Parts: sequence; structure tokens; C-alpha cells
Amino acid sequence: MSNNINDLAVLNDELWIATADRGINTWNLKTGAWKTYDTADFSLPSNNVNRLTSVPAPPGVTDPLPTDRFIWAATRGGAAYYRYFDPPNLPGMWLWGRVDQGDGLPDDNVFDVAVSFVGESRLTWFGTAGGLVSWDGQNMTPYGGGCEMTTADRILTDKANRIWFDSLKQVPTKDTEYEQRGLCVKSGRGLDPWSRFSDRYGWDMSVDVAGRLWLVNRHDAEGKGGAWMYD
Repeated sequence: MSNNINDLAVLNDELWIATADRGINTWNLKTGAWKTYDTADFSLPSNNVNRLTSVPAPPGVTDPLPTDRFIWAATRGGAAYYRYFDPPNLPGMWLWGRVDQGDGLPDDNVFDVAVSFVGESRLTWFGTAGGLVSWDGQNMTPYGGGCEMTTADRILTDKANRIWFDSLKQVPTKDTEYEQRGLCVKSGRGLDPWSRFSDRYGWDMSVDVAGRLWLVNRHDAEGKGGAWMYD
């Protein structure tokens, strides 16, 4: 267990806790049981977990089962997913899998992961230290679009299947430094800057049960900051 908590998520009846140094802890909300996933049991590629993304069942599943959902962990060593597999002639089980540079990621330091749906198919977005890519399960596609950005340190899919990016652009001549470029949104085929908030860069984003998007800004040197809501 660790006090250095980076993110929280819920998968079925469990609260997932991402830490900066001890991997992931889960707390079963019904039984109270705790469990740990880390590099020691080969679940994760790194114990520094940046973000967690709980993925719902595809929109066409009218009565989803717990096994229709899964979760992504964005770590400093690549992305890991935990999902249910049901192979022919074998009992079904929950297993970990990984996606990293060997699979086409531009960098193993993954800031965040988001999943959108195209019909029944999933499209997974990875914001990494080396750039932003999308993945259809077979091919990685580098980002290209109307927003001037290199990658994103926060990615979120809302209930309308729009994808929101807290965009970053690489600082010229500095390979590992980025500057904040503002909020971008992908709706349909286009990807455009979002200018309806007074400060377009968000420190964090979340969607509430009513489907409203909340954007939180951190305070600058003058004490300016706050939160915005879009419905």
C-alpha cells in the first residue's frame, strides 16, 4: 500500500487505486478484501501508474455482464489491461496483457489511455511521452489533425463518444519537455481546439452521471484557476 496516489477508478465491484511507487491496489466494495498488482507478480510493466481507465461494455450490449468491462493502466513502462478471456474449451479467466513500444507505442511512458467506440469496435488512444497514437487492436496510427499538439497527458471519452484531450506540444530543442497547448475535442472525424473555457488547459477532467464534462485548472502564480462545466 502507498500514500502516493495518482488516480482512482471503479471496475465492477472494486475500487482501483493507482500509486506512484507500489503499483495498483484494489478494494472490493462488497467484501472489503484488498489485493495488489505490481511488477513482482508480473501484472504491471512499472509500479509507477499514471492513470486508470475503466472501459464500459460496447454500446450495443443491452444487458452487460461484469465480464464485458475491463480496465487500462497507463504506466511509466507501457500500458497494461486487465480483462476477461473466454478461450474455446478452456475455463474463462481474468488476465493481464500489455501494450508497449514492441507493439508500436512511440514511448513506454504512457500518460493516459482512453477508449472510444466505432459501432461495436473499440478505438484505443494512448498519450505517451513520445506522441499520441490510436490503436484499433492491430495497427497504431500516429495523431494527425486540427490541433497543434504532440501528445496529451489526459484523455477522456464522454457519453456522446467525443474524445477530449489536454494537449501538450513538445518544446523545440528539448526532447523531454512539453508546453501546455489547451483542450482539444474529437467529434466524428474532426479534431479541433476548444475555446469555450477561459483557460483551455485542464489539470484534470471527469464526466459525471448526468453526462456533463468537468474541467479543473490548477492555480497559476497569480492564484488564478478554478473549474468549468460543459453540458
